[in-house]
Amino acid sequence: MFNALPSSSSYRWTVYTDVQGNYVLPYIITGNFDDEELAIIQSAMKAIENNTCLRFQKRKNEKDYLDLQNERNQGCYTTVGRQSGKNVVMLEANALATCVEHDIVVSAIL
Repeated sequence: MFNALPSSSSYRWTVYTDVQGNYVLPYIITGNFDDEELAIIQSAMKAIENNTCLRFQKRKNEKDYLDLQNERNQGCYTTVGRQSGKNVVMLEANALATCVEHDIVVSAIL
C-alpha cells in the first residue's frame, strides 16, 4: 500500500497516538444520521481499524478532529489529510440519495 502523503507531511494524522503506537483520529458526529446510517459509519470505522494503524476515538478536547456531517445538497467530500482544527467529512444522506454506504464512508475517511 502506498501513502498519499509523504512521511514528512504536516497533513498526516500522526498527532495523537495510543499506547500501542496506533494513530488516533478523534471524531464527532454532528450530522443527523438515522440508526442504520450510524451503524454503517461505525462498521466502516471498524474496517479501517482492522486493516490499518488508525484508531477512532470520540473527541474529548483535541484540537484536530473529524466532524462527520450530513447536510442537504452537499454530497460527499472531505479534505486530503489533517487540517488544523475541525476536519469535515460530508456524508449527505436523504430520501433521494446517500453517501452513507460502507465503501464510500471508508474512502471519505481515508
